[in-house]
Amino acid sequence: MSRPVSKDLDAYDETLTAQLYEALPREHLARYAAQTLARDPTRAQRLIAMQTGPWPDELAVAVLDAIKALAERGTHAFAVRELCRSAMPSMPATFAERVAALAETLENTNLIIAATQLADTLTFRREMYEELR
Repeated sequence: MSRPVSKDLDAYDETLTAQLYEALPREHLARYAAQTLARDPTRAQRLIAMQTGPWPDELAVAVLDAIKALAERGTHAFAVRELCRSAMPSMPATFAERVAALAETLENTNLIIAATQLADTLTFRREMYEELR
């Protein structure tokens, strides 16, 4: 599992590897997801979706970098929307401002909406945490 994700992987090999994700401790899976996002953001959606509970900052930064990279390519709007949707429950609320700043740099209306919704969700969650204190 530590070898790089490659487009040349045998389909059976990739399926078997994917089944092993659930056996990894949460922090190792988060690190693996962040590394996969850096190499190929479009292949990491399953890993991101498996990240329950609060994300480490490393994974949140990797998701923001992936959103930016995919937006710059201009051909992966669906992947960006899915990353934003998957990040809503688990990305640290402290990333709200970073996501909002990223949304301001995007040009595609659909991507702006997705990133803004993520920023709004994180802001709302942060406000609720503060209110509960």
